[in-house]
Amino acid sequence: MCCICTRSAKQAVNSNEHKLLSMLRQDGRKNVDMLLTFYQRITESLNMGGNYLILLTHDVYTVPYTATDGEIQKDASDEEFSYILCSICPVKLTPKELSCRLSENRFHTTQGSIVSAPELGFLFSAFEDTFEAHFGTDAQLTPANMIDKKQFVIRTPDLVIKVDSERSDLIETR
Repeated sequence: MCCICTRSAKQAVNSNEHKLLSMLRQDGRKNVDMLLTFYQRITESLNMGGNYLILLTHDVYTVPYTATDGEIQKDASDEEFSYILCSICPVKLTPKELSCRLSENRFHTTQGSIVSAPELGFLFSAFEDTFEAHFGTDAQLTPANMIDKKQFVIRTPDLVIKVDSERSDLIETR
């Protein structure tokens, strides 16, 4: 949607991305034009070097109520957490296969596609109304809060490679 940069809570809440996600969370999932705008912004900002699937889900979580005696009462809550979860999954071609069409009495090659595990994504929450109350008016939304700058990590289904971030020059793609 946009590059991650340091923003104050007020700047993030007033951004176009935040407004679009808030509208989607409210009722935009039924608005095809709004969904298309969202998908277009995602595709314009991504460079994944291939095809990918964008999965967008919405859910409402009822926060359990805790009584003064410490007992949790799941059905007595009046607080809900509404959120959008977006997952971006690479779509990869399967190896070519030889198959037979019995009706035509012929062999032919086929190739399909599979959806891989998500490589990117985000959770858009509904706590922005209370963000400043919890974290203060000068709180910063910064990548340093979300990433480990000390490690450079490459994950594949078969292995995980961790390299000191100052030595990421040791990694080369071919």
